Amino acid sequence: MIPECLGLLAPEVTLNVVEHSGTRTIIVKETGRDAKLKSLEIRGLADGDIAFTLDHQPSGTLGSCFKQLSCYLNVQHDKINKGCDFVILTRLKGALVAVLGDMKSNKPRVNEVSLQLKNSELFVKYLLSLVKAWHGVEEELKFKRVCVHTGRPMTKKKSISRKKAFVEEDYKVHCYVVQAGTARLRLGELLE
Repeated sequence: MIPECLGLLAPEVTLNVVEHSGTRTIIVKETGRDAKLKSLEIRGLADGDIAFTLDHQPSGTLGSCFKQLSCYLNVQHDKINKGCDFVILTRLKGALVAVLGDMKSNKPRVNEVSLQLKNSELFVKYLLSLVKAWHGVEEELKFKRVCVHTGRPMTKKKSISRKKAFVEEDYKVHCYVVQAGTARLRLGELLE
């Protein structure tokens, strides 16, 4: 399933897996000027694991192509174009797991992070439906949702109307507080 997913992704969105001293690592960078968490190093990927971003923001003419997850979607829609900073497809005890992760500075809001992760989960499910349809590979996928941030524990923003209450109460996001600048985590920590 993992190699087939890699074949569907544009090369620009895949995160480079680097091996150093037997440890496979990816580095996720945040380019925003106000970002306190500039990069996140995730170590301990297994051979065959892949990582990609749903928040690719190139400069130049390609920049407008990546403002939405698909050019068929309305770029002005306030929910459907939010994607997470990284997705790692790996195996844990034989089961296929997608780690959906977002990096935030200071005090992230649960609703904001949950929206990005939920939308990313739906997009990954779409990718898997393509793998099933065109490669005949079907496998159950489990999701692990994480937020790595530099602030205090997350707070849930109160909804003003029912229209904005888009996150289910049981949509669990695991939070990891790190120092500003460059942070390092092991993939095993994110899978616990």
